[in-house]
Amino acid sequence: MMNFYKRISLFFGVYMILVFVVYFLAEFTPPIVLNVFWCLLVFSLLMMAAYLIYHYLNKYTRKRGDRQ
Repeated sequence: MMNFYKRISLFFGVYMILVFVVYFLAEFTPPIVLNVFWCLLVFSLLMMAAYLIYHYLNKYTRKRGDRQ
């Protein structure tokens, strides 16, 4: 099982790699491809935020007796 902070750093690293790929492709590709890549970037950022919210709610809002 991966540590929570390792997952966050992995998500952030993948996000930054995708940003650099988009900037690199901006020189050679038509705008529709860039629009698709930007949509993927925004989706991945939203998924990372949703995971953070889910992890926070799951970790800090349960009662003490429910923890395993």
